[in-house]
Amino acid sequence: MAFGANKREARPLAFHLLHMIKAGVGRLRRPAFDARAAVELTRFGLPFFPATRYALAPSALLTVLNDVIVNKRRTILELGSGYSSIYIAKALESAAPDGGVVITVDAHAGWLDQVVEKARAAGVADRVRAVHAPLAPIPGDADGAYWYDMAPIIEALAGASIDLMLVDGPVASGKAVAYARAPAVPMLKDRLSADCAVYLDDIHRPSHAEIAKQWSETLGLAFEHHHARGGFAYAARGESFDPII
Repeated sequence: MAFGANKREARPLAFHLLHMIKAGVGRLRRPAFDARAAVELTRFGLPFFPATRYALAPSALLTVLNDVIVNKRRTILELGSGYSSIYIAKALESAAPDGGVVITVDAHAGWLDQVVEKARAAGVADRVRAVHAPLAPIPGDADGAYWYDMAPIIEALAGASIDLMLVDGPVASGKAVAYARAPAVPMLKDRLSADCAVYLDDIHRPSHAEIAKQWSETLGLAFEHHHARGGFAYAARGESFDPII
């Protein structure tokens, strides 16, 4: 299977136009959802964590946290680390008091060091498993595509199944890397649990709409697009409560 950065299925022009219209209308409503989410996030009582423009929107993060808690997710795999890692770890204290971990993966070792430092400061270091996975060629890929090195990810999972996968990395802003997140589901689909949720951030991008469509076909699940609530796509398998708020 080819995962090349510019590899995509041929979608009709109407697919892209309709997506861009929905994304544009949704983003007009997002500030209200983010404002509410920012207030709710203060209830976690966590210290300030520096964020970049690539960070998960507050309303998207609040939905993920709600999912972790209401559906008692125990093994969370986060592709692309950040302040979300700390909040998810905090949510796990409520969702899984007897165990539970966020395995947070990033290609940038220095950024991961900051995440680990903040996790310690927040008292949730025992819930965070930081994984440095440099981008590497995907074995056997016809296009020579790059994705996270799978070896440290598999080692960190230690045989556990993924209850929730949040895909917010690698960096995918720019034409050359527009499809950089596409390999996540094909590479990890066999590691997903029977009852799981999959999130893809930045669904406003046409490339990500195509990725979500491909993942739908791979997993046999329908991905919902939530442009106003942080700009993510979401799908769930098995028994779970609807976490969208």
